[in-house]
Amino acid sequence: MADIAAAAQRLADGRRVVATLGARGALVVDREGVRAFEARRVEVVDPTGAGDCFVGAFAAGIAAGLDSGAALRRANAAAALSVTRPGAAPAMPTPAELDRFMAAVA
Repeated sequence: MADIAAAAQRLADGRRVVATLGARGALVVDREGVRAFEARRVEVVDPTGAGDCFVGAFAAGIAAGLDSGAALRRANAAAALSVTRPGAAPAMPTPAELDRFMAAVA
């Protein structure tokens, strides 16, 4: 993961960079430095759309005013929840489902 973090730092140049690592989680590089976040362990049914789910949840978190870490934790949880169901769009969790999932495994 050190090589991915180093590449993300080179890309950042004052911007926020997020690298998704699948089952290994994700990392963010921003003004607070490099922070890695573990993936949530779930039984995978279908990984289709997990990356899209992650990006959408991360962007929604940032738009809602969450800091990078909180937005990334929420995005990780959303992607984890999405892979427990078949399909892409039908697997995307609602905000309420995501809140319950995060509360249950906190």
